[in-house]
Parts: sequence; structure tokens; C-alpha cells
Amino acid sequence: MKTLLYLLTAYTLASLQAADSPKSPDQRIVIELVAEAPDIVTPTGVGVDAQGRVIVIESHTHFRPKNYEGPERDRVLMFSPQPNGKAKRSIFYEGLNMGMDATVGADDWVYLAERSRILRVKDTTGDGKANKTEDVIVMKTTGTYPHNGLSGLCFDQKGNLVFGLGENLGHPYTMIGTDGKKIEGAKGIGGGVFRCTVDGKKLEQVARGFWNPFGVCVDNWGRIFAVDNDPGNSPPCRLLHVVQNGDYGYRYKYGRTGIHPFLAWDGELRGTLPMVHGTGEAPCEIIQFDSPAFPQEYRGKLLVTSWGDHRVEMYTLKRKGVSVSATMTPLVQGGDSFRPVGLAMAPDGSLYVSDWGSSSYNLNKMGRLWRIRPVKDFKSKPASMPTYMESQQKQLDKILKSKIDDIMKITANGSDPFARHAAFNALENEFQQTDIELLKEPPLEQNALGHKAALLIAMRPSVNFPDGFFNDLIKPEANTDQALLFEILRYIADNEQNNYKPVIEHFLKNGKYSYRLFRAAVACLDALEKRDNPDRFNEKYALPLMENEGTSDALRANLLRYFPDTHRAIDSKKLVNWLGSKNAPLRREAVWKMRAHYDEHSHMALRKLALNAKEPLALRTAAVAV
Repeated sequence: MKTLLYLLTAYTLASLQAADSPKSPDQRIVIELVAEAPDIVTPTGVGVDAQGRVIVIESHTHFRPKNYEGPERDRVLMFSPQPNGKAKRSIFYEGLNMGMDATVGADDWVYLAERSRILRVKDTTGDGKANKTEDVIVMKTTGTYPHNGLSGLCFDQKGNLVFGLGENLGHPYTMIGTDGKKIEGAKGIGGGVFRCTVDGKKLEQVARGFWNPFGVCVDNWGRIFAVDNDPGNSPPCRLLHVVQNGDYGYRYKYGRTGIHPFLAWDGELRGTLPMVHGTGEAPCEIIQFDSPAFPQEYRGKLLVTSWGDHRVEMYTLKRKGVSVSATMTPLVQGGDSFRPVGLAMAPDGSLYVSDWGSSSYNLNKMGRLWRIRPVKDFKSKPASMPTYMESQQKQLDKILKSKIDDIMKITANGSDPFARHAAFNALENEFQQTDIELLKEPPLEQNALGHKAALLIAMRPSVNFPDGFFNDLIKPEANTDQALLFEILRYIADNEQNNYKPVIEHFLKNGKYSYRLFRAAVACLDALEKRDNPDRFNEKYALPLMENEGTSDALRANLLRYFPDTHRAIDSKKLVNWLGSKNAPLRREAVWKMRAHYDEHSHMALRKLALNAKEPLALRTAAVAV
């Protein structure tokens, strides 16, 4: 009987594991298990060298439980293919702390990313163990969270090292190259993509505005792509086309939810760039897949590992202006325990995927290494450069050669955000200090919507705005264009210029403006006061205004929309009273807030409004909807 129970249990476990194993919808693709726990546990980054040996970081420091039994530091394992088809396991390197990513460079150097350091190691004796170690980039910071630091290692066409940095929980940092070049990251600045030589010199920032670009790649034609994890309340995660000086919209100083007037996630703000496509949850790696062994249609595609959605995703790109859009199809889909992290292509064109093995962030003694290969060698031809890239470059070159007035029109009204970005880049250093007075003059073209707002953004890299310069533009009587006002408030908040606080408070109480501008003004005050959780409701500021009988109905309308629906300062009697206002926005907001305060009193008021043919149709319809 015991033997029977054992066999049944073993059969059940084997069946469950088989059902949970990753599979491809393409019958020409095979997924093979190379290694599993205890031979490999909680793996992260993966690389493959010229001999086909797989380099995998085995984490023992990522949220380590108190009673964890294992090495004190992370190890780098090597799996060497053998004639019998198996892989021989050995330890290539030991001593990493929070090891995140691995890639293999030229001359047998293996590049490794810890959360606060990039190093390279090398086996110079041929015994399969790294005996030479060099720091490439060192980051000094008080941030210690494991997976929002350095990662995303790859190389560009010139052989430079390109890498990503997460939001670092807002901690300031100093990134230092081997030649002493430093990049200072201010408190709350957010993540970025960077570049240096392979030995850590000439460090520079490529782009900013990321949450956590954990995976970065450069394709065969020099384009940089990254996968960026998402803030708490702003899905999806993003596939991004990364361009020089690009701003992708995120700043940690404006909160972790991602919901804030001065944050953009898909290019919503002027001067920021949109995503190519949303990705699965928790993307960890991206590579361009140009395998000669896989079928022809796979060559040149982008592959992304989604830890949260248990799959390896494949993206097909097509032209969109001077950038690209994409469509996604799964290459491999697994069950709940399939948690792909690292991804690398071997010289034979097959893929290796590290698998964390569990939904737990803590070390868990689970883990696997998979190989993805075709059923046969399809001998496919190399992917050709997309034909549209040449015309895209001509369009960008034309922008750079245009006159300043024509470039400004693109920044103000261009429909392609990447072309607008190129125009902003072309204007860098074109403005002198005296040019700031242009912001106070009448617009050059009355129909150039946002012309001055774009002008302000274009000026920001090259001029300084003296203290108090914007005072006259913020005053209610100035009747400043609201697009320009928004950018002024964003500039003041970004630079924390506290001297503007009185004029902004006066504007809020006396100005006529949209709800978007109201939120921008409140957010600006939040930034000047360095308020914790700036993406949350500011009761300290808003409640006294709401309770003040002298508050104008125009301001009260914006306040009411800003307040949480169930806040104690709101009840059905007040809402019914505000429904009698002559201010249309206040009446509309009162109707919608009644959704959370529906009782006999509000029901009668809504019924009366809905049946009154003299009332605006939109307001009557809203009353019925409530």
C-alpha cells in the first residue's frame, strides 16, 4: 500500500510539473530543461560565451530570509555543454551582492551587474573559474533595495556598454566611472539609461524618466530598446524605444503610484516620449533575436521575459513616424511557477532562459534553467535593416537643418512625439539668456497652440530663469495661456523654487483655470513644501478652502472633483446645495459626487433635475446615470 501511495504521489507531482512546464504555440519550437533546483536556485541574469557555455547568476542575497541556508554571497554558475547532450555545472565566480544581470563581452570578459556596481571578470588560466576582476561602474548611494539599481547590460555597435538604472527608491546617487567621470543623481530623480566604454570610461546618460529599465538591448542597426517596470497604479509595463536625451516621463519625487500631474507614462506631457507597446507584468530582459537556426520569421524580432505573466514575449516592429510601434505574440507560455528572468542567445542560435521558479520575491530554493530551440536547423537568412529606417533618418536630418522658426513649429504642433523630440534636441544651446523675454511677448502665431509652452521646454537646457521671472505670468490678471502656465508650474516644481509659493497660492484662490491647471498648481505647492506622498490627496491644503464659505464656486468645483468621494467634508445636503449654484462645473461635480452619497435627499434632487426640461441635457443625463 505504501509503495502504491508513493507511486501515485510521484505520478501526480510529475503530471503537475509537466502541465506547468513552458510551451510554445509554435510546434516547431522545443523547450528543454537544462538544470533545476538544487543544481540551480533563484537565478537572475544569463549570458552565453563563444564556446556555448551558459553563465548564470545564482542569487543568495535577494531578500534573504533569516534562517536561509546557503552561500553568503551570490554565485555565478557555468553550464558547459557535453557530448552526451547534458550540461556540466561548475562555479565560475563567487562574491556578488544582489547580482542582477550578466552578459558576455569581447575577449572573454563576463560583465556582471550588482544593484550598485558593474564589474567584469575573466578566466585567464582556462580552468573555468574567473581569476581576474575589474570594477567598471561604481554607484555610491544609500539605496539598498535589490532590484531597482543597476541592470540591463548590453553593448552598442561601437562596443560601448549600455545599461539601466531603476528609481533607487528615490535615493540620491553618485555614479563613478574608472576615469573619474561622475554622474550625480538628485533625490527623487527616477531611473535612466547610461553608456560608457567597456572599461568604464566616458560615462554619460542617454535618457531619463524611467521607473526601472531592468532590461536593455541594442539591435543590429543601433536602436536602443528597454523594458520598463510600472509604478503601482499606472500599468502597463513598457517597451520603449530609447533615444538620446529622451525623457520617458517618470520622476520618483512625484510618487510611487505614477498618478500625478507632472508624470507621464505614455508621452502625455509635452517633451516626454511614449511607449512602443505595453508588455507583460515584470519584464526582466529584452534582446534582439537574430538566430540563424530558427524559422525566418523569427529573425530580427525583440524578445522579452515577463516574470509576472509567465512567458517569453515576441515583438514585431513596424514604422510609426520616426520611431516604431509593435505587435506581441507569445513565444513561450508557462504556468504559475514559470518566472523567466534572464535571456541570452547561444552561438548555435538557441536560447537560454533563467527561471526564478516561484512568485516569492524572497530566496526560495527554487529555480530552473531552460533551453529553447527549433526542432531542426532552419538555416534562415540574416535579418535586413528595415527599409523605413533610411527615410526616418532623412526626416530627422531635415529637422536638424531647418530654420529655428520651422523647428519651433514642430515642437509646438508636430504630431510625431519623436520628431518633436528631435526638434527640441536641435534647439539645445540655440537660446541666449536674453531670449527668455520672448515668453512675455504676444505669440508669433495666434494659431500656434502651445507655442510658448514648447518654447519654455526648449529653453530649459540652455538658460536660467531669474528668481521671480514668472511672477507676472502667474498672476490671474495676466490671462496667460494655460498650456504655458502648466509648463511654468512644472518647471517651478521640478526645480523647487520656493519663492513662487505666494503667487501660486494667490492664483489658486483667484484665477480662472481648468481642473488640469488646478491640479498642477496644487502639485506645485506639494513639491515646494516637499510633502510626503505628493501623489495623494492634500487634505491640509484643500480642506480649509472647502470649508471656507468665502471660497468661490469656480474654485469649489475643482476642489470637489479633487476630494475623495467619501471624504467626511462632503455629504448629500452640501451636494444638493451646490447643485443650486449658477456655476456649471460645480453643478456637474455635485451630481457625480452623489454617486457616493446616494440617499433620499440626493435622490429627490437628482429626480427633479432629470425631469426638468429647462436644465442642460448633459446635466440631466448625468443625473439619470447616477
